[in-house]
Amino acid sequence: MAETSQVPRRFDELAPVDVLVCGAGPAGLMAAVTLARYGVSLKIIDKRPQPVMAGHASGSYTPLRIFESGYQPRTQEILHSMGLLHQIKSKSSVVLEGAFWFQRKGSALERAQVGPEISASTNYPYALGVHQGHTESVFIEELRSLGTSVHRPVAFVDYRESGNIEYPLIAYLKNYFTGVVEKISAKYILGCDGAGSKVRAILGIGSAINESRFSWAVVDTFVQSDFPDIRRRCTIRTEKGNVMLVPQANKGLRIYTLLSEEDIATLLASQYDGKESFSTNEKSLVGIVESRVQTILKPYKITITKVTWSSTYDVAQRIADSYTGAQNRIFILGDACHTHSASAAQGLNVSMSDAYNITWKLSLVLRGIAPPNLLETYQAERQHIGKQLVEFDHKISHMYASLEELGSSELHNFALKSKGFSSGCGHQYLPGPLTDEAVDIAIDREAVDPLTPGKRMYPFRVTRHYDGLPINILDDLAPNGKFHIFVFAGDFVRHGKLESLSRLLSSPTSPLIRFCKPSGVVDPHDVLSCPAEDHNTVVDLYFVHTSNHLDTMIASFPLPFPQWQPRIYEDVEGQAHTELGITVDAGALVVVRPDGFVGLVTKLENGDRLNRYFESFMTVDLGQNGVNGGGSRL
Repeated sequence: MAETSQVPRRFDELAPVDVLVCGAGPAGLMAAVTLARYGVSLKIIDKRPQPVMAGHASGSYTPLRIFESGYQPRTQEILHSMGLLHQIKSKSSVVLEGAFWFQRKGSALERAQVGPEISASTNYPYALGVHQGHTESVFIEELRSLGTSVHRPVAFVDYRESGNIEYPLIAYLKNYFTGVVEKISAKYILGCDGAGSKVRAILGIGSAINESRFSWAVVDTFVQSDFPDIRRRCTIRTEKGNVMLVPQANKGLRIYTLLSEEDIATLLASQYDGKESFSTNEKSLVGIVESRVQTILKPYKITITKVTWSSTYDVAQRIADSYTGAQNRIFILGDACHTHSASAAQGLNVSMSDAYNITWKLSLVLRGIAPPNLLETYQAERQHIGKQLVEFDHKISHMYASLEELGSSELHNFALKSKGFSSGCGHQYLPGPLTDEAVDIAIDREAVDPLTPGKRMYPFRVTRHYDGLPINILDDLAPNGKFHIFVFAGDFVRHGKLESLSRLLSSPTSPLIRFCKPSGVVDPHDVLSCPAEDHNTVVDLYFVHTSNHLDTMIASFPLPFPQWQPRIYEDVEGQAHTELGITVDAGALVVVRPDGFVGLVTKLENGDRLNRYFESFMTVDLGQNGVNGGGSRL
């Protein structure tokens, strides 16, 4: 905590909240939206007087980061399940393919490779380029629909421990509109306030830094060009320099190029040109970039017709030593935890996933369903991904910048090998209380995306039983803070082998009973409703079988399956089973966490392992047959 002299004696006191979210960038907005959906009281603040304006064009210097962000497939899957992907895609560019070009000394520029931009198993085999202003507007509108708005322009100043059991933290906020310091009591604080995080600084969290000598320019433009791959993501390496081209929405183009020492000297000189310094500096930067890309692309022609944003950055990778402080009451997310180059299009994606990981855990803890030390898994899981991110970025940044072995396929091969990580679909958490790595059934490791504890579950397609509607499972897998028990029953329905499974899931020790306390909002006689709609339900059920849904009445299924009619599906010809590596004659019992990651894979009849999984981190039995204070071994 900062010295108390920084905090005035008089301040405006705000209503207490469960969670204070500091920062309204991608991480902060994702955190605020998911917390609001989980029913957690919150306040989100941002020191900027207004969000980035979508479509805003800048002809001169602006301190706001006006640029497009790349949405990788895993982030698109999350947005799909949240029901926000359509709005995001409405003003986006789609990058389906990428190309690698090079030019050796004395030879012509030539294309070395061209192919899919994404090679991971996903329903979204492309990257989306989306203006940050549009991203913010979609999430801000969603917040409004949930009864919340961003408190601006307000910055986090300091905090102290209150000594109050209910609200153990007091945060001090500077309101730049009124000029006063505001005081707010909170149970938790999320620092989503960027690379220069005040929250991280107040906590005294250090970081490991990999700095490099590379400085890059990036310019968002509209161009005229006869370059054949102008609408593909391109890496172009020559002895005259390197450039990267990334298509943007509405025929826009982002151009990256490595700056030389002479370029940097020119830019530094142009910064000191009196009152026109910002404009002069941008003109110099755009001039450098245009000259460079014209030289490198010869004999192809390219002319910049309009500039919407420009900037420079030094490549440096940083990972915070800790993601938490104040006895796991304050957490940092996004750029506050990890920074890296912009060239790999990872920042927004990893930042949003940080938020997606921590908020459901906060919800369970705040409701008393899980112990506070469940929150320790946030650092264990997300710092592991953050370290992989900075290592990936450090290597690929050096390979991008290198002018040696220009015709080598090393960069292309590394990028291809890393697609699982860069797409987000290959992220895997280490074993822990939420990830039971032991798999006691045979899973085909050559499947499209075999079930693996610690990885996200592949979004397969099925046919909903009660209406025959073909769906992506993400359509029905809303991020509602619940755990999902998936019963992949294969041909068990056809062979009448559901009785033992029925006894397992209907017994008083079943998680469906222990962690469900019906509130009366679900009508058991209404086929369109099911316990998943009840906010008090912590664990829900999905039943996937391979029998023809037209020949099978749900009413003939034993309990509890008829109670979950909207969550029963036919897997036509066993395709989903096959894609996940499950045999239809054995099936599988799978727990999918609230963030879509697989927590447990076991045999259909293994109720003991299912129960032990939940007992390892749940503290309360909510069911009518349960006993409060169920044992967590966290």
